[in-house]
Amino acid sequence: MDNIWFQSGLWIALALASSVLSIWITISVALVEIVVGAVAGNVIGLPLNAAITTLAWTKVSLILLIIIATVIVSEWVSAKVRHTII
Repeated sequence: MDNIWFQSGLWIALALASSVLSIWITISVALVEIVVGAVAGNVIGLPLNAAITTLAWTKVSLILLIIIATVIVSEWVSAKVRHTII
C-alpha cells in the first residue's frame, strides 16, 4: 500500500461510511469513527501518516491541557460575572 492517493481515498471512504452508519444506527459520529478507524488501522492494516506518528505528543498534550484549563477558567469567570449581573 504505497500509493498515498489510494490510502487517502480509503480513509475518506471509511469516514463517509462511518457517517452513514452513525445515522443509520443513531449513534454519535465520533464514536463510530473511532471504532471504524481502529478496525481500519488494526485489521485492514492502513498505516497512519508519518507526521502523526512522529508528533511530539508531550508538547501536544501540554497544549491541550492549557486549552482545557483556559476554557474551564473562562467558564468560571463568565458564570461569576453572570451571577453578579443577574
